[in-house]
Amino acid sequence: MKKLALLYLLVVISSSFLYAQDIETEKLKLNITVANKFYEGGNYNSAITSYIEIINNFNEIISDSLQFELNLRIATSFYLSGNFNKAIYYYSSCTNLYTNVSDTTQLIKLYRKIGISYRKLKLYEKSQHFYSIGLKLAYKTKEKKSIADIYISLGNLFREKSNYIKAKQYFERSIQIGREIKDTLNLAINYVNFAELAYLSNEYDSAIYYLEKSLKYQRFIDHKFLDSGTYLYLAKSYQKKGNYKSAEMYLNRTIQIETASYSPKRLITAFKLMSDIYQEQRKFEQANIYLQKYASLNDSILSEENKDNSILYESLQNLQHIENENKINKEKLSWHKIIYISVSIALFLLILIIILLIKNQVKIKTYTNEILKKNKQIVYQNEEIKQQNEEITQQNEELNTHKENLQELIDKKTKDLEIALKKAEESNRLKALFLKNISHEVRTPMNAIVGFAQLLSYNDNDPNYKYIEIIDKHINELLKLIDNIIEMSQIQAQQIKISTNYFLIKDLFDELYINSLQLREKKKKNHISIHFENIKNPQEKINSDKDKILIILYQLIENAIKYTEKGNIKLSYTKGNGEVIFKLVDTGIGIEREEISTIFESFVKIENSEKLYRGTGLGLSIVRNLVDILNGNILVESEVDKGTSFTISIPNIGQDKVV
Repeated sequence: MKKLALLYLLVVISSSFLYAQDIETEKLKLNITVANKFYEGGNYNSAITSYIEIINNFNEIISDSLQFELNLRIATSFYLSGNFNKAIYYYSSCTNLYTNVSDTTQLIKLYRKIGISYRKLKLYEKSQHFYSIGLKLAYKTKEKKSIADIYISLGNLFREKSNYIKAKQYFERSIQIGREIKDTLNLAINYVNFAELAYLSNEYDSAIYYLEKSLKYQRFIDHKFLDSGTYLYLAKSYQKKGNYKSAEMYLNRTIQIETASYSPKRLITAFKLMSDIYQEQRKFEQANIYLQKYASLNDSILSEENKDNSILYESLQNLQHIENENKINKEKLSWHKIIYISVSIALFLLILIIILLIKNQVKIKTYTNEILKKNKQIVYQNEEIKQQNEEITQQNEELNTHKENLQELIDKKTKDLEIALKKAEESNRLKALFLKNISHEVRTPMNAIVGFAQLLSYNDNDPNYKYIEIIDKHINELLKLIDNIIEMSQIQAQQIKISTNYFLIKDLFDELYINSLQLREKKKKNHISIHFENIKNPQEKINSDKDKILIILYQLIENAIKYTEKGNIKLSYTKGNGEVIFKLVDTGIGIEREEISTIFESFVKIENSEKLYRGTGLGLSIVRNLVDILNGNILVESEVDKGTSFTISIPNIGQDKVV
C-alpha cells in the first residue's frame, strides 16, 4: 500500500506539471496566430508589439527555431515600416540564433537584408560589408540564386553612389546567372535595373528598350509591383523624350495597378508625374486635377504616418512597461519554481530511497537463495569432475594402445603405397612403350600403302586411276585418324613433352601456309581464299613449343577448310603483355550457340542436315588439351551461316626449357 501511495503521488505531480505546460503551449499558439494576422494584414506596428510580447511572456517554452522565426518577423516588420535601425538590430539577432537553424539560404538572405537596411540608411560601407559576407557564403554553398540576388543588391548600392559603371557590372553578373538557372524574375528585375541606369545617364531610348524587354519576361510571372514600377519608368522616359501620349498610357496603367493594390507612395509619384506631363502640354485643368489628387493623398499618408508613429510610440512605451512587469513576475516566479523544484526533488529522493531499500531486501533474499543453489551445484560438479577424471585416465590408456597400433598401420600402408607407386610407374612406362610400338607398327605398313598408292596415281591413263585416288584419299584420312588417336592417348597418359625454344614467327607461318595450300588442294577447295597476315618484322621471335603450336593451328585450319564451302580463311597474330595471340577466322557454316560448349569434347562432331562432314571429332579436343598444356587460353565466337573465329593466347616464355 505504501508503494502504491508513493507511486500515485509521483504520477499526480508529473501530470500537474505536464498539464501546466500544455496550457502555456496553447496560449503561445493563440498569441502567434493573432500576431500573424497583424503581420499578414500589413499592420506592422501591432505585429511588432505582439511578437515582442510573445518572446517576453513565453521565453521559457519557445524553441530556438521558433525564436528565430519570431525575430525574423519583427525584423521584417520594422523593415517594411521604414525603421531600418530596428530592422538591423533584429536581423542581427537572427544571425546569432542561426547556429540552430539548418537552412543556409536563409542565413544568406539575412546578410542581404542587413546590407539593404544599411543602404537605406546611406551607410554604404557597412552595407557592402554584409553583402560580401553573404556573397562568400553563397559561393561556398554554390547557391546560384542567392549569388544573383546579392549582385543585384550590390548594383543598387553602387547606383545610389552614382558609380553607374560598377553598378552595371554587377547587374550583368546577376543576369548571366539568371540566364544560366532560367530565373525569369531575375531577368525581368535586371532589365529594369539597366533601364534605371540608362535613365540616370539621360539615355532614354536605351531605358525604353530595357523596360520593354523586362515586360516580355514579366508576362510569365505574376508580380504587380514590378509591373507597376516598369510602367512608371516607361512613363518617365517617354516624358523626357516628349512622347506624352505614351507617357500618359503607361502612367494610367501604373495608377490602375496601384489603386487596386493601394500602394500610396507609388501612387503619389504617379499623380505628381501626370500633373507635370499635363503642365508641359499646357493642359492646366487636367494638371490641376492630378495635383489635387497628389496633395490629398500626400496629406492622408502624412497623417497616417503620424498616427502610426504615435501608435508605435505608445506600443513601445507599453512594451517597456510590460518588460518591467515581466522582470518582477519572473523574479517571483523563480522563487516559486525554486520552492516547487525543491519539494519535488525531496519527494523524488524520498521515493527513490524507499524503492532502493525494498530492492535491497529483495536482492539479499535472492542472493541468499542463489548462494545455496550454487553450493549444491558445486558439490554436484565436484562429483562430475571426479567421474570425468576417471574416464579421462581410461581414455588415455586406450589412446596409447591405439597409438601403437596406428604406427604399425601407417608403416603397412606406406609399404603398400610404395608398391602401388612402382606398379603405376611401370604401367606408365609400358603404356608409353606400347604407344611408341603401336605408332611404329601401324605407321610402317600404312606408309608402304601410301607410297605404292602414290606410285600408281602417277599414271593418269590408268583406267583404275579414280579408284587409286579414292584409296589415296582414305589412306591419308586413316593416317590422320591414327595420328589423332595416338596424340590423344599420349595426352591422356600424360606422355606429352613440352620443349620451348626461340623460333621465328615467319618460319611458323611459312610452314603452315604451305601445309594449308596442300590440304586445300587435297580437299579440292581451291576456290577458298587462305590469307596469312604479313609479318611486319621477319626477325620477330617467340619462345614456346613450335611443334605444339603448329599442331594446334594446323588442326584449326584443317577444320576451317572442312567446314567452309565459300569465302575465305584468315590467320593473324598479335604479341604483347607476355603472350602471343593467334586468331583464325573463317566464313564457314558456323556453330550453334548451344553447341559451342561441347565442341572441345572427344568424338563430338558438328552435325549438318544438308551435308555429311567426315571426321572422328578428336581434332578440337587435341587443340584444347595442347593449349591447356602450354598454359594458354582459347576463345570461340561463331554465328550460324556466317563463320567462326578461334582466338588462342599462348604465354611467351622467357627462357628455353623442357617440361
